Amino acid sequence: MSEALTKQAEDLIRPISLLTPLSSCSEANGLVTVEGEVIELSSLKKITKGKDIFPMRNIKLQQGDTQLSLCLWREVAVKQLQIGARMKVSHLEASQTDYGLQLQSTNFSTIEEVNSNDVVGALGVMDAEGEPGSLNLLLDDGRTVIITEALWTPIEPLLINPPLKVRIQLTGNHVTKVTVE
Repeated sequence: MSEALTKQAEDLIRPISLLTPLSSCSEANGLVTVEGEVIELSSLKKITKGKDIFPMRNIKLQQGDTQLSLCLWREVAVKQLQIGARMKVSHLEASQTDYGLQLQSTNFSTIEEVNSNDVVGALGVMDAEGEPGSLNLLLDDGRTVIITEALWTPIEPLLINPPLKVRIQLTGNHVTKVTVE
């Protein structure tokens, strides 16, 4: 089999989906991959098409000052998501709707939480409803992230004059490591 034919077969099995800034999605050709913070999240809906029932959910991602709506179908729609989580969604198709540009998931779409390492100012914590052993950590940039009591307990006595500069490692919206700067 020729190299060109092999490449063509691979592109059909695993189509290319380039990482694209949300602000550039309207100019993108083909499938795109985007990253951003979940700022809106609809409830999961069941859509009937013929005899088939598909799960569907709308979310809105923000990256910098740009916000964009995503319509997620099938497996990517049922992924557990939270407001404030940083997500990466692949293999999306851009389409114009009555409400403007929207990205739609495809059969190839995947969704995953993004890891990040940020230096931020910690303002304090509040109890996280429905999550025993977890707290909402309030940050000086306006975000709220989830931190376990075990991670927060050694930091709390140092929070005398907020904000306290800390380095946090995040997976999605959950703090996995915290150190004082």
